[in-house]
Amino acid sequence: MIPDRPDTRRGFLRRLADPGRRRPEPSGPPAAPLQLHIGSTCLMHQRIECRLCAEACDTRAVRVVPALGGIMQLRLDLSACTGCGDCLAGCPVGAATLAPLSSIDTPLHRDPRDR
Repeated sequence: MIPDRPDTRRGFLRRLADPGRRRPEPSGPPAAPLQLHIGSTCLMHQRIECRLCAEACDTRAVRVVPALGGIMQLRLDLSACTGCGDCLAGCPVGAATLAPLSSIDTPLHRDPRDR
């Protein structure tokens, strides 16, 4: 079960806390798939632990995982990413961006299970 879906307790409580939080319905032709890209200004790249983008991600597409040496790193699960942009608002330094899938060479720490 994925947290924050409307049918979960967490999703229900989030809707109660912010009833105006609704994503607009897409109109027009479907856009190119978007993918999260984390730039070099990310605090995690500077060895400063920041979990704000991961905490903002309702689908858990962005996660913080331990790495060698006790340093935390971001892990992206592209199959869970909906391109909603919630993680962008959570980034205090603006390092997170969404770009069309074809314009990004290599995402940051792609989840090995995402193939």
